[in-house]
Amino acid sequence: MQDLILAGTEEYFDHYMGIFTPVYITLTNILLRKVQYPEDSVYNSMSSEEKEQFRCYRQDIIDTVVSV
Repeated sequence: MQDLILAGTEEYFDHYMGIFTPVYITLTNILLRKVQYPEDSVYNSMSSEEKEQFRCYRQDIIDTVVSV
């Protein structure tokens, strides 16, 4: 889809950017909320394995944002 948008006319590009920009902004805001650390009491109660899973989860979200 990206190639089609970039290869199209300026009108085509503007049309799809108008559609995808709000979606991208909403997705980015959701992902930014999801990468935040929980409250200290919650984080401190997590096991080492859970903390590592959370770290990997955060890295996956960062990779997603960078690739988009």
